[in-house]
Amino acid sequence: IEIVEDKILFTGDNVLSRQSMNLRDGTFKGVIKATQRALDLNAKLYVPGHGKTGDSSFVAEQKAYFDILMAEVRRMYDEGKSDFEMKPVLLDKLKAYRNWAEFETNLGPQISLAILEIEQE
Repeated sequence: IEIVEDKILFTGDNVLSRQSMNLRDGTFKGVIKATQRALDLNAKLYVPGHGKTGDSSFVAEQKAYFDILMAEVRRMYDEGKSDFEMKPVLLDKLKAYRNWAEFETNLGPQISLAILEIEQE
């Protein structure tokens, strides 16, 4: 929901503020697209589905997180690696996000869901 005159965007659960997302009910492609759309609106204030309200920095961080995750999973999938082999690599590649709520809990399922999404392309 966008309040145009005040440049405020309510993102719902498409964007979380520095929290790792549970994507069991969505897709990476959909979240990445929604996140880019939110950034393109250039709002002054973003109200996430969970976490603190703020400027676009946390929106850009979430997009970067998912861009890295999907690119790395795709690369390793193409190399024939299994999900359990991907996790240590992603823990290193995503170390800037380790302080996010639910990071450790959600990374494994995110890898598995990313693989499923890649296989459905």
